Amino acid sequence: MMLIAAALALLPFVFTLHIDVKRGGGPGFVSTKNSQFFLNGQPFPFTATNAYWLHQLSDVDIANTMASIEAGGLKVITTHAFDDVVNEPPSDGATYFQLFQGGKITLNPSGLKRLDALVQWAEHYGLKLVMTLTGNWYPSTEGVSNPKPHGGADVYVQQLSTSGFHDAFYTDPTIINAFKNYVRTVVTRYTNSTAILSWQIMDDPQCASTLPASPSCTAQTLIDWHNDIYNFIKSIDSNHLVSTGDTWFYYESEPVYPGKRRDEKRTSALSSRAAPSLDYGASQIVSHPGTGGTSYGRWEPTQQLIDSGNAFIDQLAATAASWGIPVTLTSLGVVTRSNAAYYIPRNSSEAVPPPPGAYFPTDEDQGLIYTAWFAETRTTSFGGLTQYQWSQSNLDDPGTNPIIVNGQSPNDGYAATPEAIRALELNAQLQV
Repeated sequence: MMLIAAALALLPFVFTLHIDVKRGGGPGFVSTKNSQFFLNGQPFPFTATNAYWLHQLSDVDIANTMASIEAGGLKVITTHAFDDVVNEPPSDGATYFQLFQGGKITLNPSGLKRLDALVQWAEHYGLKLVMTLTGNWYPSTEGVSNPKPHGGADVYVQQLSTSGFHDAFYTDPTIINAFKNYVRTVVTRYTNSTAILSWQIMDDPQCASTLPASPSCTAQTLIDWHNDIYNFIKSIDSNHLVSTGDTWFYYESEPVYPGKRRDEKRTSALSSRAAPSLDYGASQIVSHPGTGGTSYGRWEPTQQLIDSGNAFIDQLAATAASWGIPVTLTSLGVVTRSNAAYYIPRNSSEAVPPPPGAYFPTDEDQGLIYTAWFAETRTTSFGGLTQYQWSQSNLDDPGTNPIIVNGQSPNDGYAATPEAIRALELNAQLQV
């Protein structure tokens, strides 16, 4: 396995070291200095959860969900600030923010008011939001009864480009300008809101998605794009932090990253870390169960999964420390036996049964895994972590919202079990 020093050796020509640099706005806004987040002059380590679907809920359900999260001691929620539809608005009345009709893009003012509601309720409960501006994955939702939220980079590519390559999102001037126009709309709406912790430029940026990567896409492609979007956001909002929802790799032949495909093209390896401007480092530790017809590695027994996850966390912390920036886990998740039937790969819209013999920990084992990983982040001075994803029950279900099933928030296999929530609450207590 390649040592972390070897990975860092790849970076000196693209990364400028930032030591003892404070980034962020004034009172009420989160800032960074060295390896820590700060709020009102005090360290602000945080335990967070992902509820990307919040904008689809009623005000009552938003309030109840945030109340549940706040009651557990969690300080931050990651949620989507994008939802793009194609050709016509959803027939079920679901919230959306942009309508793509070929080269024509129309904003939906009533949809954006749902973002206003999120921010207002976050302010009410004293929570901070990480707002994701677009996503890498755009699985087809045709004929799917319970689709994931719409939108992301491939919508821009399919509607505004004829290249057929996912990475046109990072290089095509028409697409870049269209994305910046949307970013400007959202960011300037909340420039002065202390409820926003940061803008997450993209969830899981990679060269490929539903659409393939072009032969010319490299890590540098993503580096250049992140720098450009970062600088654009900072030109219109100097109060809030900016980062991305990336996945770190270290170019070893057998990655530490648990359950990652061994043959996946690791083109995102340097995209956020090598971008000299981003305010903090962000990565993911989401263990994928084996799926039929692919080469995902089989899950390891519980202790081995704990050990490999801790080793990955240690690598992330060492990298971030050498750069003088905080590091966070923007997505942390494990599928248990009780959730296995709901598992939806990120490039799919429907549940995919894992192959026979795939390892699934019990809910109790998941609690042990999370507790161990959380403890490792505390000992290595992580800035924060985000569990993927929150589970909320007793939601209003009028029969028209496709993401709510029997009053339950979406579950793609990673919805928090009671054991996961207890581990989150314990970590929040111990971080103080």
